Amino acid sequence: YSLVARGSVILAEHTQGSHTSAVGIAKDLLKKLGADKNSRKSVSHDMYTFSLITDEHLTFLVSSTESSPRLFSFLGDIKDRWYNTFGDKGNDAQMLAMNGQFSRTLQDRMEYYSEDQVSTVKKQLDDVQNIMSRNIDSVIARGESLEDIHDRSSHLASSTADFKRASSDLKWYMQKKNIKLMIGLAILILLVFYFIIAGFCGIVF
Repeated sequence: YSLVARGSVILAEHTQGSHTSAVGIAKDLLKKLGADKNSRKSVSHDMYTFSLITDEHLTFLVSSTESSPRLFSFLGDIKDRWYNTFGDKGNDAQMLAMNGQFSRTLQDRMEYYSEDQVSTVKKQLDDVQNIMSRNIDSVIARGESLEDIHDRSSHLASSTADFKRASSDLKWYMQKKNIKLMIGLAILILLVFYFIIAGFCGIVF
């Protein structure tokens, strides 16, 4: 159970579950506090622990079946949200004037702070561990793929070297063939010129 009150005038409240007895105890506690201002305390009654903070005008109270530092974190959160939403309107508002608007906020924040934080952290750690395991598996799989790529690259490099050697051999063969052809052509031209000149000179073969 949680509430925001001005003195004994409750401005907003929310009851979680069936803790109706906590409501009556909380209202009696507000009356006993009277003019208690700017305080921060916890009070145990029956099976409940009532934690509250007060300022110059308002009281922020929450009850729980167990004592926890989170209760004051909840109250500080509620106080900030209250003043951010209403400012000083609660200083002279009527009973339950803000309940329609702020009861849902009390409910949401109570549910948030009542979560088992240890279980939440453990779940987060489990999630991180699972993500890391998947990443490791992915790295291993990529390692195998990289080995395959390396093998294919090595084979391709070897094939490329063989192709270059074959191309060089073919190029040299064609060059030698061209050289032989040029030499033969040059000899043929020389012979033709020789016979032409010999014919003019009257040389008989």
